Amino acid sequence: MAPSAELDLARLGLTPAEVAAAVWWVAEGERLSGHRAVARLLRELDGGWGFVGRAIGVPPLVWLGGPVYRWIAGNRSRFG
Repeated sequence: MAPSAELDLARLGLTPAEVAAAVWWVAEGERLSGHRAVARLLRELDGGWGFVGRAIGVPPLVWLGGPVYRWIAGNRSRFG
C-alpha cells in the first residue's frame, strides 16, 4: 500500500479524481475500487480478516458493500 502522492498514477492507469473518490487495489492484472478493493486487501491479511474479505464478496454482502463503502467514505471524518 502506498499513498497516491507516491505513485505513478499514469502507469497504474488511474487519474487523480479516481484515487480521490475511492480506495484502489491494482496488482497482478486486477483493478478494483471501493468495497471490492477493501475486500481484496482483507483477503491478503492473516487471521479472521481473510474470512471477512471473502465474505464481503458473497451475496447478499456484496450487494451491500457499495452503499456501505460510500457511507463510510462520506463520513470518514467521524471515525477518527
